[in-house]
Order: sequence, then C-alpha cells, then structure tokens
Amino acid sequence: MSVTIEIDGNGIRIVDTAAYAPVPGPSLVTSLAVAEWVLDRRSVATAVTDQALGFGRVAAAKVICVVSDYEITLKVDGESTGHLGKKFLLVNEDGDFTAATISNASGSTAIVNYLVAGAT
Repeated sequence: MSVTIEIDGNGIRIVDTAAYAPVPGPSLVTSLAVAEWVLDRRSVATAVTDQALGFGRVAAAKVICVVSDYEITLKVDGESTGHLGKKFLLVNEDGDFTAATISNASGSTAIVNYLVAGAT
C-alpha cells in the first residue's frame, strides 16, 4: 500500500495516490510501505502530561505525524525531554517507533490530529 499524506493548518489528510503529482527533485523517503494506519483527533486539556497516542493495530510504526493548534510536547519511545511544537513528522525507515506521548502546557485545550502508520 502506498499513500500520500498532506499536512496543513486544517490537519492531516490521506490522499488518493492516483491523483498525486510529485514535485521533481530528491525525495526524503524513497518508498515506505505500511500495512496499517491510525488517523485520529483528540482534545488535550492544558496541564495534561504524557498522554499516550493510540497506535491501534499498528505495533511497529514507521511514520508518526502530529498537528496541533497549540504548542505541545511530543515524546517517542520513552524520551525524557521530547520536542516542543505544533507540527511533527517523524519517519523511521530503518527502525520502528513503539510508543508516543503528548503533553500540553500551552494554557489552552489543544486540538491534536495525528497519524501513526506501520506494520501490525
């Protein structure tokens, strides 16, 4: 299976690859096959710490994509500090992500859209 993922201010979309026109030039990821994916949206209250992102049937994620309307902290695979931001795209061609958590210290409830894709 091959999918195209679009990320913008409105969230994350999986796009029909037949309608996709690639931009000429080098690719960051040449090819990445996935068996399953989870696409979800959730509200994360301020002061929430280390809330797990549900991987569903994805046991070994190759891609984690997160878009939030407020800054959040994303941690993968037990990181102690994590990464602060609103948009994240993590791709692991040679290994797997097995867990991800988010924390919200923004002072507002964050709407978080995320995609996890990989193998079952």
